[in-house]
Amino acid sequence: MRAEDGIPLADVEVRLEVRPPRIEASSHPMVPGRRVLSAADGHFELSTEFFGLACEAWFRAADRVPRTARWNHVAGGTTLELGDIELALGHGVRGFAIDEAGQPAKRVALSLRCPLLPLANLMEAPQELTAWSDDRGAFDIPAAVPAGTWPLEICSAGWTLLTPQRVAVTAGTMPLIVTLRERPKIAGIVCDEAGVPISGVRVMGSPGDGGWSYSQDTLQDGSFEFQSIEDDPQGLMLALEDAGRWEPLDDAGSMLHRWGTRDLRLALRRTRSFELTVVERESGQPVELYDLHCREADPRSSSPPQARFFGWNSQGRVVVDRLRRGQHRLSVVASDPEFLPSDELLLDVGEAEIPPQRIELVRMQRHPVRVRTASGALVEDAFLEVIACGDEALELETAVIERATSRSADATSPRRDHRLVSTSTTRSEGLASVLAPQQTERLALRLSHERYPRLLLREVELDPDRELELVLPLGATLSAHVHCVGHHASAISMRFARTHLAAGAPRSSFEVRLDRNARFRLEDVEPGRYQPQVLLHTGTSSTGASTRWTFELPLALEPLELSAGQHRAIEIDLSDHAPVELRGRVRLEAAAPQAARIELHRVGGPSFGPFEIDEEGAFVARGILPGTYEGALLVRPPEFLGVLALPSEQNLRVGPEASIGAELRFLRRQLVVHLREPDGVRPLAKTTVFWSPASAGFWVTGETDEQGTLVIDPAPRGAIEIELESNTWAPGLHVLGAIEMPRDQRRQELVLRRR
Repeated sequence: MRAEDGIPLADVEVRLEVRPPRIEASSHPMVPGRRVLSAADGHFELSTEFFGLACEAWFRAADRVPRTARWNHVAGGTTLELGDIELALGHGVRGFAIDEAGQPAKRVALSLRCPLLPLANLMEAPQELTAWSDDRGAFDIPAAVPAGTWPLEICSAGWTLLTPQRVAVTAGTMPLIVTLRERPKIAGIVCDEAGVPISGVRVMGSPGDGGWSYSQDTLQDGSFEFQSIEDDPQGLMLALEDAGRWEPLDDAGSMLHRWGTRDLRLALRRTRSFELTVVERESGQPVELYDLHCREADPRSSSPPQARFFGWNSQGRVVVDRLRRGQHRLSVVASDPEFLPSDELLLDVGEAEIPPQRIELVRMQRHPVRVRTASGALVEDAFLEVIACGDEALELETAVIERATSRSADATSPRRDHRLVSTSTTRSEGLASVLAPQQTERLALRLSHERYPRLLLREVELDPDRELELVLPLGATLSAHVHCVGHHASAISMRFARTHLAAGAPRSSFEVRLDRNARFRLEDVEPGRYQPQVLLHTGTSSTGASTRWTFELPLALEPLELSAGQHRAIEIDLSDHAPVELRGRVRLEAAAPQAARIELHRVGGPSFGPFEIDEEGAFVARGILPGTYEGALLVRPPEFLGVLALPSEQNLRVGPEASIGAELRFLRRQLVVHLREPDGVRPLAKTTVFWSPASAGFWVTGETDEQGTLVIDPAPRGAIEIELESNTWAPGLHVLGAIEMPRDQRRQELVLRRR
């Protein structure tokens, strides 16, 4: 340890704190370590039996500005040689904090923003020195402060700094008089009907016209206090956040209260509760796994029912609590889909005790349904909906309410909606098992399929002992022959998307593969208007990995109008989209690249490759489609964790015939980045840097030189992200930001500062 003039400093306190390896949370306090004093020659040596994720060292001496050092990880047996550590001469700062009336400002935190100097670049260091005023208002900054003029800040809520805003620190600085203004408060108590204080209730305060909001849990004596964050605040409206077992006794909280009010009284009363038992109606056996839905029956409320007490309830019993006075609607939905949701229970909650309640659930029966096409073929994957009909007309496109929370109509509306009772899907033999209750209301059955005609039975009678057979309406026949011309039939499929659908109808499409003769024939297709598309299934492969693509070929196909009983046959010729062979060469700065490959990216379509490049720069790309391509030269510099793709300087047009002699040119760009400390002057020398092309999925490791310069060569075109490794006990990266390598430049040089 030495002074500015090189003289050794004795009795410098050196303290080492360590986080052991089992303590991983970065917020965990450091474990107190060893403490030594420097000898007469300034030397010190400090050891600890702890080693782990992080350690921190402090160096303090009387009238000297302290310094710190922090490390991410120190392994056992490591010796850290710190060299000469200079402690600059500093000055004491003390004084008194008072309010505008001259009275002591007690227990206020005051901070001087004077950043301390770490031992090395990228080591974080405290940015301020803080002291607390005592009961007399006296404070004393706990370390020597470097000479200079530093901002003064108040870190305690509820106080505004008046004077001084900045402190000039020199030798012989006189005691400071810091004048503060206390911001106004709102305080009160929360109690029950008998006046007994209630603790642990969260009181929320919000201004009537926007601004800062406040919250606090009441203390043991039921009290709460808000201190304004603003100097000239508006009034507050008070509310309770999820008071649980309590509800307001009056509307005192909903009033706008002025700041400075200290005697507010919020009276609460206990909410009501009762015991509910859920059983099966037929057998009387308890139903234990269900969701209970509850809502206030206020016709002005548009809030949906809230699921409460969901899960397992022993013997079907649950205590329903937190019910405020008024009317409530309760319903039960069992987890077992065989149970129909319950009728809605209307409950009047008042001052009287609520007797135990019982809800009986109806178990639905399974009914067999088999589906065939008009030609007699069994239909697999048909989607069946059993619908309880409402008052309006039910159509194929009519939206229905999903599995309901109750079976009662909304008391605020005389209209009954269509409600979904159950759903099912047919298996390979065309058979489905649908759930339905004993019919006390009109039921409908709706069938949909991605390809076959839809069906709606507006009124249906289901019998669990008799199979219901559904025959779909007559459909259309659709066939196609695709002249693949160079493509294998297994790589081609066709998709037919429905168009001109009625309002509310779900979007639908179906896809069909070609047989070995590049044909297909479909019976019983739902009539309607379809847009045909031809899909090519292809992919790229490289060592140990492959990627599959599905690509729509750009064909100008006319929409098809299919009618019931009609046979529509189409012929499609892919001659203009037959795969071709491309022979060309690659030039990187007018020379053949070494140890590189090339990919071809079709504009608006898939990628092909990678293809090998020989010593002369020649490549052969087989099986690519006609179109416009951008080349990507794949290179792997030694320090890379991934492959860098350099884009070609021009696009390449490939016609329907084999191409020979195509040339793709690539440029080698250089990006020079000068990294600086936040002051913009000091270089980040010998610093580990991580950079990545935008969305590349990998990072490249580099290191700056003595002048803080990083050279990226070759540099990818476009956005590049740069980050620094953190050298504090909190692992992570300091993001420096994104920089750009312009297309029209070969060399870019810029300065980037650490944040």
